[in-house]
Amino acid sequence: MTPVKNLHRIRPRRVAGLVAALTAVVATAGCAGAAPDVAAYVGPSTISDSRLQEVTAAADAIFSTQGARARKDGLLSVLVLGEITEQLAEQRGIRISDGERNALISNSPLGPLVGDARTRELAYDYADAELVRMRVGDQTFVQTLMEAQVRLNPRYGTWQPEAYAQGASMVGAGSESLSVPIATQS
Repeated sequence: MTPVKNLHRIRPRRVAGLVAALTAVVATAGCAGAAPDVAAYVGPSTISDSRLQEVTAAADAIFSTQGARARKDGLLSVLVLGEITEQLAEQRGIRISDGERNALISNSPLGPLVGDARTRELAYDYADAELVRMRVGDQTFVQTLMEAQVRLNPRYGTWQPEAYAQGASMVGAGSESLSVPIATQS
């Protein structure tokens, strides 16, 4: 008999088991080479998941007083942006002072983040990106973002540097990972 003629003999439970096994393989394949405690790899550097969780909790506490909530994808986007900017600034010999950072963000919605040691780096990452962009020019800065070697932990989504031009988060929609409950993704 040909394989097509035998399809009616396959038991539904075996098919369900095969589908579940294949789904598990596909779901975990995206995690290959990614440590569960790393939120993002940016070139030779990493951003730990614990750092992202700490920044998210602290930013939520600060923004909740303003009736807002921090978005984890946006925060991870800024942390990655900060790491890329730091690498670019180092390559170009660009130095930025805390005074320049504070002047840029003092009147912005990120201003309150400077007062908390856990979120100051986040605010400074954003400020550094803007200050470095102004010094190297938009074209060079965007090209650097596009060429950056960024790998996100699949549960946070994908790196989408083209979103920078629209002012959107460069961390795209999260995966539908079987290992992370929906309630913990934010």
